[in-house]
Amino acid sequence: MPRSPGDGRDRERDVHDEHSPAYQSRPERFEYRLTDKGLALWPVIVGLLRWGDEHYPTPDGVPRILEHRGCGGAVDGHLTCERCGARLGPRDVRGRPGPALTAASAPDSTTKKS
Repeated sequence: MPRSPGDGRDRERDVHDEHSPAYQSRPERFEYRLTDKGLALWPVIVGLLRWGDEHYPTPDGVPRILEHRGCGGAVDGHLTCERCGARLGPRDVRGRPGPALTAASAPDSTTKKS
């Protein structure tokens, strides 16, 4: 039996909260909030970030740094804060640009300006 066009949107709603408030009306845009199903991907996403850092290193360092909101400590491979030892979930962590992203966005001093 063929799938209806709405099937993909229904599956997407399983990951996103369908009751997120609109932050813009034209065009209508909604705040992105994860459901429990989406939050369950936390270990997978951190694992993929670490895999990329390990297998595709850059001379400038990592592109994204995850840190514990509570104390600023780094997130280890066991999803624990390296500074305070707290077990961390997705709402306990913030991401910020790492040295590779900072270096990539810095103006190139060797480029001539016209």
